[in-house]
Amino acid sequence: EAVLLAIGRHTFRPGLLFKLDTRIREKSVATTLDFENGTLVQRNKDPSPKDYSSWASLFYPLLCYFSILQMQVLSAGNSFAGKQFVFGCNEYLQSLYTMYLEYEWTAVLNYHFAVHARRLTEMTHGDYSQWGEIDGTLRNCYLIGHPRTR
Repeated sequence: EAVLLAIGRHTFRPGLLFKLDTRIREKSVATTLDFENGTLVQRNKDPSPKDYSSWASLFYPLLCYFSILQMQVLSAGNSFAGKQFVFGCNEYLQSLYTMYLEYEWTAVLNYHFAVHARRLTEMTHGDYSQWGEIDGTLRNCYLIGHPRTR
């Protein structure tokens, strides 16, 4: 229930997508200790390629994430935004798969998490329209120069 609320509120961290993978029983979240204003605080670690070692380890939970969000957007009553979001999710998954075939997996994973973070900010403001767009700046930053070796 808390996960569904976090997804709907756009506070669910992309690195925790593995929690939506029904094929995984239970996985603990890696944490780190850090100082903030003189106080020791515990934070979740950023995702690593070890957490998402293959296309399937990202695809299935991302598909689940999109399904939950699609139901929420469609049930809000804005059919144009809902259709735009559903189409954008499909376009994004297709683009991400193409990138997976062309670039190193770690580069694709880093690209995804950067895009996902950017889309969270947009969705917080009610904009679901950008999921289908390839982010050229992030593509250049994370993918270019990292072709997949065969």
